[in-house]
Amino acid sequence: MGDEFCPQCEQHVGYCVCSHGASWSEWDSSSSEKVIKKRLRDLLKPGADLTWANLSSARLTGIDLSGANLSKGDLSGKNFSDAKLVGTFFMDADLHSAVLKNADLYNANLRSANLSSANLRSADLTLANLTLANLKWAKLRKVVLEEAIARGANLSGAELTNASMRHMNLIDATLTKAWMMDANLTDANLTNANLTNANLTNAN
Repeated sequence: MGDEFCPQCEQHVGYCVCSHGASWSEWDSSSSEKVIKKRLRDLLKPGADLTWANLSSARLTGIDLSGANLSKGDLSGKNFSDAKLVGTFFMDADLHSAVLKNADLYNANLRSANLSSANLRSADLTLANLTLANLKWAKLRKVVLEEAIARGANLSGAELTNASMRHMNLIDATLTKAWMMDANLTDANLTNANLTNANLTNAN
């Protein structure tokens, strides 16, 4: 295995229990890399606390991280397509330009998260908390947002074509220039929401 040591906790890589956010992509030798990648796979599981982890080299498509805590993480550009993220915590996380197509985000907490320009096409965000989240220019075609809370959220320029937004809380939300054609807004709360120049063609 060699004599490689973790630069953070200074333990041999075979015994590294580092919780200081060391990058798992820093190791050069193939043997050490295998150990680190195995450790990463072991940590990426439902309910895990990943607030300290650097996931820059992790493969996250189709992964099950239900109930995991990724709050305040830098997840910009990461691919969570088809991932199971039920009840996952993403508070204050940076998900700018992230890909979450077909992801299951039922009851996920995305309060104050940055989802600008993210791709959430066909994702399930039923009961999700999007309070104060930034969804500017996000791709939300065919997304399910039923009973989700997006109070004060920024959805300006977001694509919400064919989105299901029944019973959604959009109080004080910004939806300027949002594309909402054929969206289902049945019983949605739009109190004080800004819909200036939003396209609501065939929305109901």
